[in-house]
Amino acid sequence: MRDGITTNFILRDIKKKFNIYALDPVPSYLKSYKKHFPKAKTFLTTWQDFDIQKKFDMIFAINALYGIPPTKENKEHYEKFLKMLKPGGEALILMLTEKSSIVSFAKKYWFKVHQMPYIRNYYEKTVRKLKEWFPKNLKEERIEKIASMDIPFKDALTITGFFLYLDRELILRYKIPLPDFTCFKMRYGLAVLKK
Repeated sequence: MRDGITTNFILRDIKKKFNIYALDPVPSYLKSYKKHFPKAKTFLTTWQDFDIQKKFDMIFAINALYGIPPTKENKEHYEKFLKMLKPGGEALILMLTEKSSIVSFAKKYWFKVHQMPYIRNYYEKTVRKLKEWFPKNLKEERIEKIASMDIPFKDALTITGFFLYLDRELILRYKIPLPDFTCFKMRYGLAVLKK
């Protein structure tokens, strides 16, 4: 969830109407998140370790599953969405698609990260697995253009964590120009699992 900006943008209309439970394994991210959602109950944990005796109307996974590739070994973590929903509840899984600026930058600049097989076409691979695992529960899938905005370079670095993944050695060695963030597109894939 990093600093809660994306989550706040997506949940801005419902955050005052529902009780929100938020989890993240990084303390500073939860602290930042509380600025946007001061009434949220927060949990310092991963999705894999999150354990609560409660059922939810909706579960949002916003940029949250990149560390849990949709493999046979991780199927139980995806099944958990359905187990934690009330009857008729929905889990909304949002991930960046290949058409997002961040992914195109990853292909060009984040050499080591983008070579990991599960990173490429991550949303598409996840949806294929969800169809295979939960054919009766996958309600829909679609590509959404959430935002397209002019954004200062330094803010883009903060939002994307660009320098966290940048292969600095190659950037310096080959004098590769850094990307132009003047039109920063966030394109998400949305998959909905319904109980």
